[in-house]
Amino acid sequence: MHGKCVSRTQFPSHPASLALKGSLNATGLQRFRIFRVNTFAYRCQTGVFASTYLLTRKVEHILGFMSNDVREKIIAAAMTAYAECGFQGATTRRVAEIAGVNEVTIFRNFGSKAALMDEALFRKVAELKIVDPPLPLTPIDPLDELTNWCSQFLRQMRGSRDLLRKAMGAAEARFHELANGFEPARCADREVHDYVQALARDGWVGSALLADPDSGELLTAAQTMLIGALWGDAMARELKDDPALWVPETRAARRYVQVFLRALAVSEPLPADATEAGASITSSMSHT
Repeated sequence: MHGKCVSRTQFPSHPASLALKGSLNATGLQRFRIFRVNTFAYRCQTGVFASTYLLTRKVEHILGFMSNDVREKIIAAAMTAYAECGFQGATTRRVAEIAGVNEVTIFRNFGSKAALMDEALFRKVAELKIVDPPLPLTPIDPLDELTNWCSQFLRQMRGSRDLLRKAMGAAEARFHELANGFEPARCADREVHDYVQALARDGWVGSALLADPDSGELLTAAQTMLIGALWGDAMARELKDDPALWVPETRAARRYVQVFLRALAVSEPLPADATEAGASITSSMSHT
């Protein structure tokens, strides 16, 4: 029930992946209902960004349904209620109260509470899976590029931490909520993975690390530690009981990146032979 992160080096043949379910409304007019939005984001070489969520909204606009103000208010209210109380506590009565609509309107538009919450969660996850601007395909200034990207990632996750924590705490019966709660981190992990491969390919990573027989695993471990630090910061910072255990919030992203780059021994670009060694390593990583 969760979307797929597509590597920016492996573009799909078509950018849309929509599952549409036919249904009849009360007047018998044929309409489509978004049954599932399988989202991903990618960046093509021309710098164009896309997500199936945005394409979904375009389809809805063209067909002239499912994008009215009332529906949008209900979805926004559902996300608010979900962030407050999770699936069990977010009643349709509470959603209707926040949206300022009659409870019957919710069932007329979505059919059930589960369908409403699923669409709201899928929509929010689709937004959070895109960090804009993305990491470049060719590194030029790793410290600034990674710091800017990590800062934006932290802002997005911190702004939605209540909703994500509720999703990660979902009961087994709603396992897809838990899976979707981790989707932003999984997609971030993939983007950093591709960037690390580019760093190794272009000669930024230290030659001693590249020469290590376990260099592929070491690069992956460093990437995992960076994403773990960002995710832990975003989800738990306000719970801290000892300031000495946390990097100041305004400098956190840069400090995490500095430690990460030092682990990779990133400094000046390496000679051509080291760059070729890096390309060999990344090639072997892509086949494992």
